Amino acid sequence: MNIIKCPAIILAAAFLPLAAPADVLVKWDTSGFNGMQEETPPLAWSSAVTPTGIKRGAGFTAGTASTFSQKSMAFYLKPDVATLDDAIRLKAYFEIIIEPTQGATLSIHSLSFSSNRASSRSGPNALVVRSSLDGFAADLMKPFRTRPLPQSGDQTVLFKGKLDKITKPFALRVYGFGNKKSLKDGILTISNHSRAGGIVLEGTATGVSAGAAAAVSNKTKVDAESLINAADKKNNPANVKDMAVAKVGSAVADVTTPAALPEANLGRIILNDDGDYTYIGNNAEEWRANLSNMLSNMREIPAHTLAYSLATGTDLLLYPSKAGSSWGWRPLELSGAARRFEAFIAAIKHGFDGVRWAAEDARKMGMAFVPVFRVNDAHYASLKRPWFEGEFWTKNREKFTFDKPPYTQPKLAYYKELLDYSHPEVREHRLGVIREAIERYSDIMDGFFLDCMRTPLFFPHKDVPAKTPLLTAFVKTVREALDKAEPVRGRRIPLIVRVPPGVKNCEVLGMDIRRWISQNLVQVVIPAPLMTLSHDDPLQDFVTLAKPHGVKVYASLLQRTSYTYGFRKQAPVSADYTDRHPDAAHVRGAVMNGLSVGVDGFEIYNYNLPMNTADVVAFKSCLEGADNTAKPRTYVVTPSYYFDHLNTYEPRKQIPFVLTDKEKIKTIGLYIGEDPKAIDPGAYVGIRLGFACTYEEPPVHVRINGINVSSGGEFSTSKPTAKQGAKYFYQITLPNPGLVLKKGWNTVQIYPRDPSNRLMPVSELQLGVIPPMADGPK
Repeated sequence: MNIIKCPAIILAAAFLPLAAPADVLVKWDTSGFNGMQEETPPLAWSSAVTPTGIKRGAGFTAGTASTFSQKSMAFYLKPDVATLDDAIRLKAYFEIIIEPTQGATLSIHSLSFSSNRASSRSGPNALVVRSSLDGFAADLMKPFRTRPLPQSGDQTVLFKGKLDKITKPFALRVYGFGNKKSLKDGILTISNHSRAGGIVLEGTATGVSAGAAAAVSNKTKVDAESLINAADKKNNPANVKDMAVAKVGSAVADVTTPAALPEANLGRIILNDDGDYTYIGNNAEEWRANLSNMLSNMREIPAHTLAYSLATGTDLLLYPSKAGSSWGWRPLELSGAARRFEAFIAAIKHGFDGVRWAAEDARKMGMAFVPVFRVNDAHYASLKRPWFEGEFWTKNREKFTFDKPPYTQPKLAYYKELLDYSHPEVREHRLGVIREAIERYSDIMDGFFLDCMRTPLFFPHKDVPAKTPLLTAFVKTVREALDKAEPVRGRRIPLIVRVPPGVKNCEVLGMDIRRWISQNLVQVVIPAPLMTLSHDDPLQDFVTLAKPHGVKVYASLLQRTSYTYGFRKQAPVSADYTDRHPDAAHVRGAVMNGLSVGVDGFEIYNYNLPMNTADVVAFKSCLEGADNTAKPRTYVVTPSYYFDHLNTYEPRKQIPFVLTDKEKIKTIGLYIGEDPKAIDPGAYVGIRLGFACTYEEPPVHVRINGINVSSGGEFSTSKPTAKQGAKYFYQITLPNPGLVLKKGWNTVQIYPRDPSNRLMPVSELQLGVIPPMADGPK
């Protein structure tokens, strides 16, 4: 008998059960981030799962951007998180939520990532992993220490059968804490595992085919709700209901697999027309001819896509409809300017479809066409324009509108009359109109557009966290209707959404834009101010969220701005007054800011066609790219307009402000979308401040990026007369802009020359660049 000697390790392995090889279920990639992102979206995932991004709990805030936090996600641990109990109580964790595709069973093998703290003397110095499957009750492995720089931070958590046979949505939380009082705060970073090439969740899945689309049954949703409720009741008994329902929305939102069909090229400019002049004239021949003549102006801009409203506002559709109300659904007595809508009533009565006419005209001009539905436009609820009211609202106003005004400002009191999307009847009515429109135009449209900014109110503010999933489900239903229509069109039909211009503002109002993007519910996002051209909205946040998922971001350019003056080489005079209409230089500055953060294009909004010559000049800038540097451009610290200081439907503005004896210096951020070092040496560059009262001498000093630009240099002042806008201007020439300014955010500090001046009402801050041989904003 021959005796074969085996190495002990081989002999031991012979008695181990064979495990299925683990696959990458989800990969997140932090390599393109600076550590400050609110969420790290998933980069790739198996068809067996629907993942969320990596999100922080309330006990972690964004860490300070530094070399330490580059290519990572940084977490600043709030004070008093010294123990694991503290971390659970104060929500000091980062979290991912994984949803198995319907029919899939998951076994989670490992989670690989890298984690570091700044030094051996800082915290958090311990991490623990828990799961919602048991209400976050038990550790899935022993606590492990985070490693200080410059040590390797690679960690691989092995779950060893504790996360097997999973068929419902679940959350993994990694809690961080310092287990000594002296280590109770500090910055933690998580980043890509050096060998795995990302933050990687590995495991196996059974019961799902490679191309399966995710769909969650009602039973799964109930299980998910119970799961999250149980977890929150255990770890944070207060305010359980609101938080639980909000988490359910995160846990169970569905995803539709994209159709493998090419999309139409929407181009760089989308012109969004409100349809208010669809039928102009006395008969069908005039209606048709006038619409074509109006839309032909788009050739001069030129626009690539026509986005055309389905209705006047939200409720009065521009074609005969069975799902909603069309013009003429009830008798109206029209007078004054409203009498022009008599043509709308006559056109619908005779069965004409102005939206299809607009689509046909766009086709003839070689443009893409997208119908627009304004999801909750407040015009129908104003109580002053009954011709904008639809039958559903008229019959259900007492049942389905807001209980009280969402804002306390008297001018916004009529927002109480908006339809409240909390009610399933409201959502189903609106979806009925949308489904009908998709079916009606599926043969000719190249996308479908939900305008959520007219008006961005869907739920009472206090109910938003709990009801956000309702709006996500609404958007998902629209996406599904488009999927069904794609065979008719023969190509992918993207869903375009117009949303508030800040990610946090979207969330405050119930629009879970992170989920809409990461789950591919939408293919184009347009962050848009409500009423005014903006130069400094946080578009970069949307670009960062969208790019990993192939979602496009368009910046919105509006027809209105604050009362202002064109930028010249001297402080303005009355002849420079532009009222509220942005000139070409203002538009050009906004365009360059958008291009600098990587937007894919621009939406032109609320401009009446045909555009005047100045507007055509302005919007040709959207196509000129680098050639913009040869033309005048103005960069503006966007002033507050209407009620955007409320910080709900768009970020709070920095201007106006008043310097007082309690605040001797004010710091403002000014965004510049070009490299100042590359500005033509012969160009004029100046910074202009406007004040709401007049002075005899310049009242303030100005520092830009720490350099005093108001001492010893050239300046000019003026006191132009206009009904609105600043009363006094102080303009400082910057002879060496490359030494003072930088591309991106610039810090401007303003402080009084005379400390005894107690009131300094600053209402404007602009920076102008005027190339040689140019005088002003042309």
